Amino acid sequence: MNSSTRPSKSTRFLAGLATVLLVVSAAFAVLLIVGAVAGFSPTGHEVSTRLTYDKAQLRPIGPTLIPSDSFDLTVHVKHPPHAAYAWAAARDLTYVALLLVGLWLLRGLLRSVRDRDPFTEDNVKRLRALALLILIGFPLARLVASLFEGELASSAGFLHHGLRLSLTGSALIGGLAAFALAEVFAAGVRMRVDLEGTV
Repeated sequence: MNSSTRPSKSTRFLAGLATVLLVVSAAFAVLLIVGAVAGFSPTGHEVSTRLTYDKAQLRPIGPTLIPSDSFDLTVHVKHPPHAAYAWAAARDLTYVALLLVGLWLLRGLLRSVRDRDPFTEDNVKRLRALALLILIGFPLARLVASLFEGELASSAGFLHHGLRLSLTGSALIGGLAAFALAEVFAAGVRMRVDLEGTV
């Protein structure tokens, strides 16, 4: 293979990195499932949960320290009830599943670039799926994870303040960029078909 057809070092590195991250994420998912059944978490015999408090629930800190109307607080619970491990695993698996799908799509895309064949219908589909994953999958995962977070807080004896649904500005830009890149690839596929038809 000559230098004009050999994939670049960065392409090979990124394709390999995506594969490694995919394997590590899958192994972490298995660890979460085993921990939920056996009664432990990746950090040992404790779970963490985020609680939302409002200003009225906080004792005065001082005349110069004024908290916002509401704020999040992370609480670490040592040796919680067994059910708390399952709820914590379900919460974390929501995001891990999202990560696994995203890494799978990126791996397929990078492997096609490594193989010098990026402008295909499969890559257009991958990019569109990635865009939907960012724009729709992430907010839904956040919503589902907040449901599990509430059950986790309740099982540990805390009060949880409802579901969460959000889309950050960076996720919005990333999703729109993935859609735009998908259209660029789609145009490349059409040009490739036209060129092949004229040969």
